[in-house]
Amino acid sequence: MSEQIKQTPAETVSDILGGTRELARELKRVGCQVDQSNISRWKGNGGLIPSKYHRPLLELAKLKRRRLTEKHLIHGRVVDA
Repeated sequence: MSEQIKQTPAETVSDILGGTRELARELKRVGCQVDQSNISRWKGNGGLIPSKYHRPLLELAKLKRRRLTEKHLIHGRVVDA
């Protein structure tokens, strides 16, 4: 039987869109200037992502053709281990 792990929103975004450096660099493509240290703090902040970054993250996911939804940004997701 496979074990399931609950990912925080920050872990989910990192898993889907890439690590902190890549994510900071890629967010510039959609007009969002964010320092990679801010992205790192999302993980230390209980995994919560400030709402002002939700729209740029969704736009970036669409550009990269990755599946990221509003629910992922708020609740995270459950993945098989």
